[in-house]
Amino acid sequence: MVGSPTPRVKIALATAGLVLGASLTALLWADATFGEDAPLGETISLTIAFLSFFAVGVAIVLRRPAHPIGWLFVVAGVYPLAQEALNRLGEIRIDQGGSETLYVIANTAFSWPALLGTLVVFVPLLFPDGRLPSPRWRWLAGMTGLAMAVMVLGGMFQRDICVKYDEADNCTQRIDNPIGLSWLPGLEESAIGAVMFGVLAVGMVGAVVSVVVRYRRSWGPERAQLRWVTFAMALFIAYVLLVGVLVEEVLGWSDRLQAIVPFGLDLFGVFLALVPISVGVAILRYRLYDIDRIISRTVAYGLITAVLVGAYAGVVFVLGRALPGQSDLAVAASTLAVAALFNPVRRRVQALVDRRFNRSRYDSERVIDAFGQRLRSEVSLSDLSEDLVEVAGTTMQPAWTSLWLRQEE
Repeated sequence: MVGSPTPRVKIALATAGLVLGASLTALLWADATFGEDAPLGETISLTIAFLSFFAVGVAIVLRRPAHPIGWLFVVAGVYPLAQEALNRLGEIRIDQGGSETLYVIANTAFSWPALLGTLVVFVPLLFPDGRLPSPRWRWLAGMTGLAMAVMVLGGMFQRDICVKYDEADNCTQRIDNPIGLSWLPGLEESAIGAVMFGVLAVGMVGAVVSVVVRYRRSWGPERAQLRWVTFAMALFIAYVLLVGVLVEEVLGWSDRLQAIVPFGLDLFGVFLALVPISVGVAILRYRLYDIDRIISRTVAYGLITAVLVGAYAGVVFVLGRALPGQSDLAVAASTLAVAALFNPVRRRVQALVDRRFNRSRYDSERVIDAFGQRLRSEVSLSDLSEDLVEVAGTTMQPAWTSLWLRQEE
């Protein structure tokens, strides 16, 4: 239900904004002063993602204060930045021989599993109308909420906290938790932690299933909303698989990618930011039905890029073998070949993609082409008028159509 924000809502948003601003200021100050070796691209990328969550959450709350996803996004924007700011400041204090309080707070009051469960379980379960798909899904929400609570409490009262890790992620320094329980190890070291992580994994799978169920039952605006978010998630997952898994882990081409695209390895946060932005577009219904056109263009240019890169590499390889020592000639010939292929490939690929992913555009172009053919031989004004009205109705799908013909005096 659309409504105006109450004074309590405004106070909550103002408080969240102050916490976000203070956290971002502290984080930037810590990195600028003490973080000479910090990966700048990764920091900027993740900051963009968290700010996107916060900004979209505020936009949703201002328009629909009762919608839970808006509040979840506000928390998702403030939560990690506050945790990271306290974490960095706590590390600095420990390195300087000071108090360990900030580091303890950062690692007990904040729990990444709770944030992960919020974004990958509850947001899909509640999208797009803010309600569960049906009462039968309450068990999944309750089970996930219980696992998140256990993880938060377990992290808060664990007996000690790791301060430093080596390159293999093995803990090299621990500090005692002032409010920890001597018999409670960390979640990573206990059986109950493994069980709770398993429950969270089941919740993630169930959330994906709920989206599929919603999509199969939906139509019209709700289906367009789901397609927006699914498209953004597909881009994010494709980046993770291609760059994080294939390029970095399997092929080991990190240095090559970094040389071609300086921040290519640090775009994780940018692609993650597409998820809250797509959710905001879907919930606020802004240019909702442009999704077919966006999907069509994305798929088309992705295929075009793959074809042209393959052609470029193939020509360079063939000419490099045929003309040894003439690398400049091979590169120049490959560039000319790709330039010559661009427009023909673009037209063919776009037509192929439109036929599959943007059928309305494809059908509209066929109708217009057929009308153009009939127009060359049509001599009856009444028949031409009927054809024109029919074409306009088929391609533009207006609520009503009319044709006005000016009469000469």
